[in-house]
Amino acid sequence: MSEKEKEEMSRLAQIAQNYQQQGQFLQQQANAVQANMAEINNSLEALKNLKETDKNEILLPIGAGIYFTASIKDKNKVLTDIGANVIAEKTLEQAAETLRKRLVNSEELLNKTQKGLNEVGQELQKIDSEAKKLINKMKDSDVRSTER
Repeated sequence: MSEKEKEEMSRLAQIAQNYQQQGQFLQQQANAVQANMAEINNSLEALKNLKETDKNEILLPIGAGIYFTASIKDKNKVLTDIGANVIAEKTLEQAAETLRKRLVNSEELLNKTQKGLNEVGQELQKIDSEAKKLINKMKDSDVRSTER
């Protein structure tokens, strides 16, 4: 293997490693977006159930499978995080609309992330192809040198 071939293999390996890291980051981002989308869908379902219930008490999750009973003062209004740690009172429909907008934004981000993952995969395939060509070229030159 010539020095030039070694350098080329090293260059391809470094580029592939960079793409793999980028792919891992994008996959983590996609997983986080999907988890956020699931939470939004759960919240939309909870708002729907709140609207349809005739009860004035609900089980309120506080985490890790722990709930407490809460009384509903006004089931037509909820407190909504509108960003920057600011909470605003909204109607159920306004809160649902806010969640639907967040869901659309999350879907767009997920699509962009998946597109990025596809592009990374294509680049890795190109690098793999280049590396295989280089390996075959090296094998051919090794065969020719041993035949001499």
